[in-house]
Amino acid sequence: MSVMPHMQSSGEIVDSVLREILSAKQPSEVEKSKYEFTTKTHRDMNEDVRLDHFKFAKEDGTERKPMLVLHGLLANKFSLRRFASNEKLLEKRDCYLPDMRNGIFSDSHDEWTYDLYAEDVLRFADWHGLEKFDVLGHSLGGRVAMTLACNYPDRTDGVICLDSRPGNSVCEKDMYDLMRWMGQLEDIRNLRGLTKEDATKMIEEKFADSTNQSTAILIKQINQDKEQLEWLYNAKAFFNKEDDVSYFDTDQTSELKTIYHIAGEDSPDQVPNEEYFQVFKNQ
Repeated sequence: MSVMPHMQSSGEIVDSVLREILSAKQPSEVEKSKYEFTTKTHRDMNEDVRLDHFKFAKEDGTERKPMLVLHGLLANKFSLRRFASNEKLLEKRDCYLPDMRNGIFSDSHDEWTYDLYAEDVLRFADWHGLEKFDVLGHSLGGRVAMTLACNYPDRTDGVICLDSRPGNSVCEKDMYDLMRWMGQLEDIRNLRGLTKEDATKMIEEKFADSTNQSTAILIKQINQDKEQLEWLYNAKAFFNKEDDVSYFDTDQTSELKTIYHIAGEDSPDQVPNEEYFQVFKNQ
């Protein structure tokens, strides 16, 4: 595992990034009746998008500094729950795991940009009364975390990005291959009909020589309440936008001092380079 720009153990990173920083600014007022998440809905207005979530916190009556934990492409609020429920982490932070727009559990919208994702997360934070927070994001979630750091410096204290950095990335390539397959199955359904059972068989045959993870990811996206194939994940919002999804605009800048990028062995392109220091000038 590569950690840049500070070469520290992961335990030291968490201790450093999750240190206590004084709160500064009160969040904007949000009418709770307009935000409260009830049922997954396809929205026409961006400001109406609501996020489902998990929260992990110690049940000792103590409120700790919040940390937002953001999943990657084709993932959901379950994806990082083992990390967020770690007892050592919960000694220091209350962890919120929102299911981001177009995911399995939250509202969907056909428009997406990282600015919109960040706005969704900020509304989520407002609703929960989170004045300042740390953010940990994986892959796509890491770029949302960086966007929060650039757009809302008064709300974002520290950021940890897993397999995600400014500039171009290929970390979502495998996920895009799966999403293209989702689109092909949807075309078959529209042409001649396709039940969820037949779609599942086709997925299992298609990825028989691949990893079980690919099959599991796709099957999770199928709405089991419908007879005909219907995806829970709004993949349409991402079709033909691979370049945008895999790119973080290096014209953005952040003065944030507490930010770490962690790249796994399978993500060598995620190690910070000159573009990283162009965006995060205090590193």
